[in-house]
This record gives sequence, structure tokens and C-alpha cells, in this order.
Amino acid sequence: MKHFLREPFLRGIRFKKEGMPKSLVLLHSSANPDHERRVGQILRAALPDIDLSLSVDILPEPGEVERASTTIVNAYIMPPVRSYLTRLARGLADGGIARPPVIMQSNGGVMTAETAGSRKSVHTCLSGPAAGLIGARAFAEAAGLADVVAVDMGGTSFDVGLVRGGRILTRHEGEIEGLALRVPMFDITTLGAGGGSVARIDEGGLLKVGPESAGAEPGPAAYGRGGVRPTVTDANAVLGRLRDGRPLGGRLSVDRARAEDAIDRDVAGPLGLSTEAAADGILRVVNAAMIRGIRRMTVERGLDPRDFALLAYGGAGPLHAVDLAAEIGIGTVLIPPSPGLLCAIGLLLAPWRHDFATSLMAPLATLSESDIAERVEVLRAEALAQAASDRVDPASITFETTLDLRYVGQGHPIAVPYDADAAATFHALHREGFGYGRPDHPVEATTLRLAASAPPATSTLPVPQPAPGDPQIGETALRLDGRAITVPLLARDRLRPGTTIQGPAIIEQEDTTIVLGPQTAEIHPSGTLIVRL
Repeated sequence: MKHFLREPFLRGIRFKKEGMPKSLVLLHSSANPDHERRVGQILRAALPDIDLSLSVDILPEPGEVERASTTIVNAYIMPPVRSYLTRLARGLADGGIARPPVIMQSNGGVMTAETAGSRKSVHTCLSGPAAGLIGARAFAEAAGLADVVAVDMGGTSFDVGLVRGGRILTRHEGEIEGLALRVPMFDITTLGAGGGSVARIDEGGLLKVGPESAGAEPGPAAYGRGGVRPTVTDANAVLGRLRDGRPLGGRLSVDRARAEDAIDRDVAGPLGLSTEAAADGILRVVNAAMIRGIRRMTVERGLDPRDFALLAYGGAGPLHAVDLAAEIGIGTVLIPPSPGLLCAIGLLLAPWRHDFATSLMAPLATLSESDIAERVEVLRAEALAQAASDRVDPASITFETTLDLRYVGQGHPIAVPYDADAAATFHALHREGFGYGRPDHPVEATTLRLAASAPPATSTLPVPQPAPGDPQIGETALRLDGRAITVPLLARDRLRPGTTIQGPAIIEQEDTTIVLGPQTAEIHPSGTLIVRL
């Protein structure tokens, strides 16, 4: 090791010119970071032009494979992220926006562009759906609900997250393109099921939907932009759930005839079905996939989905929400005022947050309060230094300390709040998640974590003001449960708080369409549509 740390030896290392970002991972640096930091200093002095990511900065935790993989991902994406954010900040400043941008993290907090473009680039990898869950929790809380299955259905994917007891479920491990990723992130299941998911008949003659998507270009056949393959959107158009001629923004509108042609050619014809029956089959298949995603987040974790409400957002989520809830036995559905903008709203509601960790790898019984308190103070100092760098008032910061615990011999830990009851809490959570607990078995603490957060700039939900006029703007044909019926067509922006709607009905708004069967819905004072099944 002494030989390895000599500067001449390190200067002799040959780096390719291509792909200048580099990562440095020493096998046991989570236990002792000194050598890795020293190697990093020497490398930066010898090769000042390289971007270098150190594992002790990115992930100072045990598990060399996950630590190496996460550090490599950070090194890989750091230069383009930094370049993009630099251009974004410069453009905003040139446009007269004085406040620098903040960037969403996969843990539901925001960070500065400078931090996102350096040692925390990897924390942006799964940040997309995180903002939506922040918004979902806020609207659920406004409606007085603490337990919610949040589903986001867009053009290509279907994301499922869970709010339990008012807290968004979080995990610390994920995967991108086969690469292990260990960063704090909201626990989200993603499926290839969206409005643009393509329906096809496989070699065995079975109907399949997704994960291939028609995308934005050319898009579903019903959009009239050159798409010819049948999609979930086309099935909704054929069944009247998206009405013929429905404007979709810009110059787009729903063209039912194009949707029928696509489904006839690729699905109905090969299966010997009517167009409507084929469209209904497409929706049943994609709904079944989404139900599996919901069950994965609930039933497979020992949770009963019937104890939750379903909150649906994204452009396509409200189209399927009532059907999904009815299928899985959920009795309440929430549609926020602007489902297509919920991620943007959630971003505005997101707190400043950073997570810090240090390795323990010791039996819990051997760790004294003073041992942990000393380590917590080190992490608090790191958090306060980050806050000072980000110009965050230290008086506004709250800290949450957790321990990763596992039974001796296990591979994966469970995060529990750090207090005098940590061991008992761990046994209870293990029993809840895995069906058994072993209170007489020794417990090992692998990692100490500290989450530092400060309140967002605003916590006020945007409540829409109802537009004047009669909410019913006409009638429309809808195929429901195999029958063709005529139902009221309502404009959501004209629905006032307290208004009750008796289905069946179609409710349209600029960013989505809501399909009601024989259910009752009411507009909550927050603007959320609450459907009772």
C-alpha cells in the first residue's frame, strides 16, 4: 500500500483521452476513507484536467460492488449534467430570473445546480417521478388521507408509489440498465404501460400491450401524425373514453376512424373480434399489467390495497383510475386538479434535503449512545457545511437519524428510526415485511444515516378558481361494460367545490380525461375530484 500511494507511481498511470471522467474506488474505503482521499489528491494534482469521482464522497457505505457502480454512474453522467445545468442557469440569468435553479433529487428533496453537477449527479437519475409523489402526498393530505397508492400514467410508462401514514416510502437501492445504484430514492415501481403502449399479437396468437411505445413521434394512430400501430390511446378512442374530435392541445385532436383502422388491422382482424371487443381487450390487458404493479407495492409487502386510496395523475392516469380501483378493491379515488402538472407542482413543494451516511458494521448491542452521538455530530457538521454552501438558514434545518439494521448473517438491512426502541422497531418491521421476527437473534447495524431538510419556499397548494358557465357542455357516446350508452360530458374547470357528479359521465379538462362508471364523485375544497366506489 505504501508503494501504491507514492506519487510517482500514480503519475505513471495511463488514462485514455476518451471519456475523461474517472472514478476512484478502494475496496475498504467505507471503513477508512483516508487512503482513497489521498489517492484522489495525488491524481488531481497529477492530472488536473480530469473529472474525478471518489466513492467516499459518492457513497461512503459498505458494499464494494454497489459503491463502485454508483460512483461510476456519477462519474459518467457528471460532465453532461454539469454542462446542461450551467447552460440552463446562464439562460435563466440572461432572461432576468435572479434566483438560481434548484434540481430535484430522487429522494424528494432539491439541491443546487452546483451540487447536482458534481458529487451528487447520480442523485438525479431517478428524480423524475419523485416530484409527482411530493404533489400526490400534498393533495392527499389536503383531502384528509394519509394512506395512498399514487399512480402516474403518461405516454410511455406507469409509475406506482406509496404514501403510508403520510410518509412516502423510500429505499436506498435501485438499478439503471443493469447497473446497481445505491442512493436514497422514493420507492417506485415502473412499468412499460402508457397511453402510447403498442398493442400486438405475438407469435403464439396472444394479445400483448407494451412495453414498446409509439412515443411522441409518430404517436398513437388517433393523433393523425403518421402513427399506424394501435395503442392504448387508440383503444380509449374506439370505446368513446376519448371522444372523437376531442382537442388535445396545439393542432392535435382525437381521430376515432384512424384508431379503428389500426386496431382492425393489427388486433381485431387477426383475433376475429369486433373493433370494440379488441379495444376492450387492449384495455383489459394494460389494466392487468398496472394492477400487477400496484399489487407489487402492496400485497407483496403484506399490505392490503383496500386500506389505501388511489390517487391518479399524469395525462392518462385519470382515464384508467376508476377501473383500476374497482379491479383491486380500492374504495376511494382522488384526481388532483391538474393531473398533468402534478410533478411540476410537487417540485415547487419539495424541501431542500441532503442525506449523509457513515459505515458502522457492528453488533447493535455493542454501540453505545455516545458512539452513535459522536458519529451523528460528524454527519451534522457535513450537513451544516452543505447548508452554508447552499445559503440555507441553519435554524430552519431539521435532522432525522436512522440506522440500517439486519439480523447477523443477512444480506439486506431495514432502515429504522434511531432511538432507544430501534431493535424492537426492527423486529416489528421485519415481521411485517417478511412474516417472521427473531427477537432473540443478534442484530447488526450496518449504516448510520442522517437526513437534513429545510422547508420549501411554499407549502400552499394551487387551488383553481372555477370558470363560469354550466358544467355540462354536452353529451357523448361511451361504451361501458359492453354496452353503448350516452353520458353527460362535463367541463372540469366549471365544477365548483361541493359539486356532486353521478356517473356514468365523461369529465374533460385541458390535461386529461376522467371516465366515471356508476360511481359518485365530489369536488373537494382543494379542487381534488374524489370518487367513491
